[in-house]
Amino acid sequence: MDQLIRQFAEKTPVHLLDEHRRQTHKNLHDPINTLLQSIRYAQSENLSSEGLIVTGSMVEGASFARLFSPDSKTSGEIEADFMIPLVEWYAEEFLMYVDSNKVFVHILVDSSIQRESILSQVRLCWGEYATEDKVFCQKEDGIYMSSQEVKNVLKEGIFRQSPNVLNNYGFRPCIADKNCEAESASLAVQIDEVIDDEMVAGTTKPCGSEITSSTTESANSASREARIIVNANDRIFKLIKEMVACCENFEIRIAEMLTHLQTVQDELMDMRSEELSDSVSIQRQVSKALEWAMICVDITDLIFDTRKSTVCHWLNECFSTNIQEETQREKLKQKLKIYIDQLTVWEDDFSDGSLAAAICQLLSDIEREDVIPKLFLVGFREFARQQAVLSKNLKCMIAKPELSQIPEPLQQLAGSSSRTSYDIVPCFKLLFWPSVAAEWKTRSRMWPDQLVIDNIVGKGSHLVGKAFCHEDIDWRLSFSVAEIELATRWSPAQHFVYFIFKSLFYKFIKPLSSDNTADASVSPKMSSKKYVASYLAKTIMMWTSESVDQSWWTEDNAAECLTVLLLAMQSAFECRTLDHYFVSSVNLLEGLPDVLASRVVDTINSILADPAAIVDQLKAPLEKTEFYFNAMSAQNEYAKNCEDYAKLFSELNAFSI
Repeated sequence: MDQLIRQFAEKTPVHLLDEHRRQTHKNLHDPINTLLQSIRYAQSENLSSEGLIVTGSMVEGASFARLFSPDSKTSGEIEADFMIPLVEWYAEEFLMYVDSNKVFVHILVDSSIQRESILSQVRLCWGEYATEDKVFCQKEDGIYMSSQEVKNVLKEGIFRQSPNVLNNYGFRPCIADKNCEAESASLAVQIDEVIDDEMVAGTTKPCGSEITSSTTESANSASREARIIVNANDRIFKLIKEMVACCENFEIRIAEMLTHLQTVQDELMDMRSEELSDSVSIQRQVSKALEWAMICVDITDLIFDTRKSTVCHWLNECFSTNIQEETQREKLKQKLKIYIDQLTVWEDDFSDGSLAAAICQLLSDIEREDVIPKLFLVGFREFARQQAVLSKNLKCMIAKPELSQIPEPLQQLAGSSSRTSYDIVPCFKLLFWPSVAAEWKTRSRMWPDQLVIDNIVGKGSHLVGKAFCHEDIDWRLSFSVAEIELATRWSPAQHFVYFIFKSLFYKFIKPLSSDNTADASVSPKMSSKKYVASYLAKTIMMWTSESVDQSWWTEDNAAECLTVLLLAMQSAFECRTLDHYFVSSVNLLEGLPDVLASRVVDTINSILADPAAIVDQLKAPLEKTEFYFNAMSAQNEYAKNCEDYAKLFSELNAFSI
């Protein structure tokens, strides 16, 4: 085992692995979070206060483990997992845990009062789309909340409204395949690089063109990547210049219009003051209020026209979204149009004395609700401020030519992978700790201490839509936030050992699931793949971590640590038992096929008996990690240069009053 550890320590030293984990999380979280948030506002302004959650191997420090997979699609793929909380759930009373597997939940809502309460909360997020027939499912024993709608809200808002989203994103030639399967908790997005425009149109490379030497292939990849970057930068900077011109025109027009609005609003306030109320005719007040409302409409149109030509244009061009704000525009103008329609009628006809009371009431409403609090004026000024910041950031980007200079290590890194995969998991935030996981709060453990446990429990958990026994109403508890809290407290040595363990898992254990010689009696729904999912390795790591003192995890002791993890996995498959880490009453290996169990046990036996024998099989993927480590310095420097680019995204907020 020592030789194996030395090989990993030489190619993936602890300090570099830890630095890469921290850097990847930061560089991945911020831009993706901003992009998703900017698209989400088109859905609702009332989403959960909890932000994007990065989960999986990116946080655990084992993202390199995929390089060891014998499946070329997996090893050549950059994967990132995200959770997006949509609604906050306050009480456990509606949750019915499935007896055969208490990680799964059904939400029974037989009471009409309960359904109305849930609908009102859900509509805060989903709006009128959340109709009763979509949110609830009628079953023989009652009415349940649908688990599919939590995914449909994003599918409807992003995939259907923007069916080409992420195709050719950032002007890179790529195709995004979007899947939303009932049995999965996630919206899966796989972005594949394409060689040229002909492939986008559906053509293929000439027969035999794939037969090249590795040197030629590498040179071609680097040359292609350079051309892609030059083309993308040209188009991005052209787009930025168009946006700057639009911003400059907006700044001139909005300054004049806001000054005019302020003047008219002050004049209306003077007319409505007690001192002048008797001397100024109602007809003059109506004319002035009408002028105020029409100016507000003109400014609203200017703002939405500007957004259409700037931030919406940016998102639609760079990410192939289809963001339109006409609904928001009309919603904002609706109140003003009502004012205008009524004021116009009364301005033209004062012959009917009975209208005087209604006119005075309308003027009072306008004064009380809009003019005195300066609702529209303050909102317009805030948007003008945000737009000025956006314009400044755009000009800074143009003034920084280094933004268009992608360092060579980053070009090589981009060219080394052909697919980027995002698993986006919409979820409900549970503001309580599930009772079925109560044992986890108090059980005896060596690590971490109780204060950490209490802190984790205080953050609650999540529900995701995941099929189990009734795919339309099945929900699954997710403890991803708790797992992140634990993983981020692992020492660098722990992350190092876990990375090796996960790499061996991808290389030797996970491929066993693709062997079709398992028991014939096993149904397709009980596929062996679920027994060798990566969550299995994480579960073993979490159980082992709490059972030993953290001081045990050292570089010098890495061989023993790895051996213990492998033995723990072997024992689990021998006994057909691995308790869920948080809901320990659930056995993750329930129903494990005998043939698969034997294969896993035998494979681990082989690794433990002669670790040196597998060293040569690990050399190629270990060499690939050099690409990532070589790019870290350039990546950090480039991230600093792109701070203005990040600021640009910070202005992609919905306009509302």
